[in-house]
Parts: sequence; C-alpha cells; structure tokens
Amino acid sequence: MPDVRPGPVLALWVTGAATLVAASQSWFSAEGTVATHVTGTEATGGQAQALALVALAGVLATLAVRGNGRRVLGVVLAAIYAWAAVVGAQASGRAPEGATFGAGAPVPTGWSWAYAGAAALGALAAAWLAWRPRRAGSAASTGASAPLDDSLTSWKAMDVGVDPTADEVEEKKDER
Repeated sequence: MPDVRPGPVLALWVTGAATLVAASQSWFSAEGTVATHVTGTEATGGQAQALALVALAGVLATLAVRGNGRRVLGVVLAAIYAWAAVVGAQASGRAPEGATFGAGAPVPTGWSWAYAGAAALGALAAAWLAWRPRRAGSAASTGASAPLDDSLTSWKAMDVGVDPTADEVEEKKDER
C-alpha cells in the first residue's frame, strides 16, 4: 500500500489539482447583451493551465525518485509554482487583451486569486520537499543497506543452486 501520510508530496498533489481546476474557471465575466466569461486558460494564453499540468507531471516524477532527485525536483517545482503564482496575481488585475466583452465592462472573479494562492502554497510545499531533513532511522539517513545486501546474497545463493529459504524452513521446523 502506498505511503499516504500528510507531507510535501500530498500537499503538492492537492495544490496541483487546485491550480488546474482554478485555471479552467471563469477569471473575468461581463454582463451585456450576451454574458461573456473568460477562463484562466484563455486569460493567460494557456499559460495557467500549462503550468498546472507541468507541476502535476513534476509531482508524478517524485514517485520515481528518492533522495537528491527529490530535492532537485523540489527546487524545480518551487520555481514552477512560484511562476504560476505570479501569473495568477498579474492576471487578476487586468482583463486579457483582445477579449471582446460586448457592452459590459470586464469584472474579475476570485478564481485568479484562488489560482495564485494555490500556486503559492504549492511553492511552499515544493520548498518543503526540497529542504526537509531526512527521517531518522531511514536507510538513507543511517547509510544502512541491509535489505539490499540480504536480497543480493539470496540471489547469489540461487545462482549457485542453493535455496536461500531452506535454512528458514529448517529453523521453523526445529522451533515446533
């Protein structure tokens, strides 16, 4: 079963999903002869959605790496989320150029701020991933590699024709 403790990776999943949802919502609307709505993706030329998708891809990559690889991904994700926060904050104050709103004036909604806030929290979670201390007692922090050595020994024993589980079976029989 995968490890689902609260931590930076879970926070990155949540903030990545939140930015993706916020990017697809209406960031500007205008009421006139025809109601017009402009999503965050349209308001930023696709940049809001692209940053959210790239961030989620980076979070997915954290499942494949450990140690220093996660630290590097944390730094990259922090930069991506920080840029996304800037994009959301900048878009909140101005209507997109070239958008036609009919007779009504464009009114910003709160979704651009929600996007910027989720991205800022994502940047913090990515920084947490990059700079968190190693857990005490983990193989990476203690330098221990016993499970790997045991597996390697078992494979070498099987290569020469020895059943590495035979001793364990005999020991269990003797205990009865």
